[in-house]
Parts: sequence; C-alpha cells; structure tokens
Amino acid sequence: MLANRQTRSLVWFLRYARGQTDRRNHYNTPLGGLNGGTCWCAEGTKSCRCECSPGFTDPTCSSLIDPCQSRPCLHASTCYTLASSPGSSYACACAAGYTGSRCEREINECESNPCAGFESSCVDLVAGFICACPPGFSGRNKRQSPD
Repeated sequence: MLANRQTRSLVWFLRYARGQTDRRNHYNTPLGGLNGGTCWCAEGTKSCRCECSPGFTDPTCSSLIDPCQSRPCLHASTCYTLASSPGSSYACACAAGYTGSRCEREINECESNPCAGFESSCVDLVAGFICACPPGFSGRNKRQSPD
C-alpha cells in the first residue's frame, strides 16, 4: 500500500509541476521525487522544489548530472563517468606526460636521471626529455660521440 501511495504522489507531483492539475498539497508534506529525491510543493501555489539525490538534477530529479561536463581533466586528457556512481564520480585518463587525479601534474622524466654517466644535462619535455650534450659532443640519450 505504501508503494502505491508513493507512486500516486509522484504521478500527482509530476502533473502538478507541469500545471496539469489544480490539486494542491495543502499540508506541505514531502512527496516522493524521482531517483530518490524528495519534493515539496508550496501550499496554494504551483511552486514545487526538489532536493535531488547526489548525481541528479532538474526540477523533478530525472536527469543525471554529467560530472565530465565541467571538463575536470586537464591538459587534453579524457574524462570518464564511473559506472559505480553515475552522475557524481569521474576518472581521468591522462594524456601522455601528465599524471594526477585530474592530470594536473607534468611527469618529470628527468627525475630518473636518464642522462647520468655523461657530462650532458637533462631537459624535461612534455612526455619526454632530451640530453643536452656538452660542446663538441652529439648523440641521443647516453650515446654521445665527439663531433
């Protein structure tokens, strides 16, 4: 019986919010909203307000929020909505050379000291590095030879 009452309340609310009925909720009691939201209608008006469950939005809580719409992943990385909590959680697949939960940090490829053993210095690039050879030498990474 309770489920039937909640269904009728929800149907009434949706019609009421769309102006399809004049029946008022005179007691300002909460009505069931979609997707676990709760809605109230002000007595004597057609003004209704819903508090939506996390991840849902719009006047009746029927639309999922796209957490990737705000582009939270930086540096041209790809955003994915997580199936475990649609509408509220996302994960970033970072573009090459970046890391972090939002791909906010550039990876410093020189931290591993890839140019060690020679008198060259490491220059960090996005998604790579170069070893700058001393004057009179050329080569790639640790392979240097006199010019």
